[in-house]
Amino acid sequence: KIYVINNGIELSPNKRKENKNIIRFCTVGKDTKAKNLDLFIKVALKLLKEHKKLHFNLCGRDLVMHSRIENMVPDSYKSFFTFHGELNHINNFFMDNDIYLSTSDSEGSPNAILEAMSFGLVVVATDVGGVGELIKHNYSGFLTPTNNVNQIFNFCNRLVSDKNLKRNISKNAIAQINTYYSTKDMANK
Repeated sequence: KIYVINNGIELSPNKRKENKNIIRFCTVGKDTKAKNLDLFIKVALKLLKEHKKLHFNLCGRDLVMHSRIENMVPDSYKSFFTFHGELNHINNFFMDNDIYLSTSDSEGSPNAILEAMSFGLVVVATDVGGVGELIKHNYSGFLTPTNNVNQIFNFCNRLVSDKNLKRNISKNAIAQINTYYSTKDMANK
């Protein structure tokens, strides 16, 4: 017999900080071609043309003030973005966000997606590598083809416009993590 043991995620007892006025998107990663953060910025700018009560948080070693990615954001939109750089306490970062947007062209089985889901963030991700094994499309998140600005925008726009959808997907993501990815479950296996 072969048993597949998934990545284990330590479930957080902390609750995400709800902000009823602003919906916060985030991503975690380095500025590499594979992470395709240019696509993250394109989607964010398109969303901001329709919604002003949004904020975009990016963290990662190369994602600092005056980085290549920040320079892609027009000055009139810079106040909608925060570039955190590398963070020591990623849990605090996830607790302050609502939607995790992964625009990668290539991935393995990213822990950042599992961690985001464990905090109840709704994940919109490109269906690359093992991402499709982590997210049940339309149940615990949304999967899109790579480089499809319009489809990623449409899922994000639905989440911004429909709080019930966002709440339901969030609950499903937490339940999925509890069922398949908790460290307790991994230890038992």
